[in-house]
Amino acid sequence: MQLVDWVNDLAGTHHTKVEQLCSGHAYCRIFVDLFPGTLNMKRVKESATFEIDKISNLKVLQKAFMTVKVDKTVPIEALVRAKYQDNLEFVQWFRKFHEANGGDRMPSVEPTTASRPTSSGKPKSQTAPVATRRATGGGPIRTATTATPTTTTVVREVDPALIEENTKLKQEAEKVKGSLLALEKERDFYFNKLLTVEGICQAEQDTAPGNELITRILAILYETDDGFAPPQNPDTADVDDANNEMMQDVNGEECF
Repeated sequence: MQLVDWVNDLAGTHHTKVEQLCSGHAYCRIFVDLFPGTLNMKRVKESATFEIDKISNLKVLQKAFMTVKVDKTVPIEALVRAKYQDNLEFVQWFRKFHEANGGDRMPSVEPTTASRPTSSGKPKSQTAPVATRRATGGGPIRTATTATPTTTTVVREVDPALIEENTKLKQEAEKVKGSLLALEKERDFYFNKLLTVEGICQAEQDTAPGNELITRILAILYETDDGFAPPQNPDTADVDDANNEMMQDVNGEECF
């Protein structure tokens, strides 16, 4: 991640994740290089693995902010939880603050030791010069503002061919639905006719039992295939009325 690389370059650290910046050590090293003498790095624990050490480092950083009159509160409680979002927001602000005050890429502020031979031939520890960066112009310190994230709505383009195919499928579905309704209507029509014929035959059989023609017609009506059951007629009341009317007509004809 670019922000982590930026911190590592300035502080000489080896962080691999944003969450690791919660120790506060890297921020202190960068800040003291930007404003030398504002904090004592001896009070900053480099290997801050425990929460109490992280809190101590961040409090040192907060005190340094107050020293140079930076109107920013370090969110100590949020940072030490090592959550990605909290640490990301703070490092984003810190980088903008660093750039706003003339900071750029620079070597570590901590002295480095090198060995050089002495007159006795034994190596002697030497402290290398400290590279520092002072605030430019001596003007007031500028604080960075955190940019408000914006929400972007992504509109996906739909393939026109898919839209056309979808329209055709809907039209075909409507045609099939219409055909089914027509078939159901035709089925009900002929089924009601058969019920009427059945009613007439039953009435005739009751008045004149033994009629061979009526018996044959009823046998055909009641004949079924294996696994087939006659459907229930939804309009039973209407069919019964029709049967009664037909029976009355038949009885009336017999009276004449």
